[in-house]
Amino acid sequence: EEIDQTGDADVLVVWPNPTTGLLQLKTWLAEAGKVEVMVQDLTGRTAKSNQFRAEAGVFEAQMNLEDLPMGMYLLQVQTSQKRFLKKVVLMR
Repeated sequence: EEIDQTGDADVLVVWPNPTTGLLQLKTWLAEAGKVEVMVQDLTGRTAKSNQFRAEAGVFEAQMNLEDLPMGMYLLQVQTSQKRFLKKVVLMR
């Protein structure tokens, strides 16, 4: 799925999913600001988190999940305007 350069603020693209460790994500930001990316297990415990300062436009980031146990996780991406949730499967 492509992110349109005109700005589709309602789309979070995550790949590969299932992943073996390195997860790519991409979305559109209407304005510059802080982006918080969290990976939670299904009990709600935060397994990984990272904060980014991002400019307006296309935002791309990576999360390395290689040190986590296999299973299903919830990826949460929080910006000043939006919160995205995606299920991610980690396999070996």
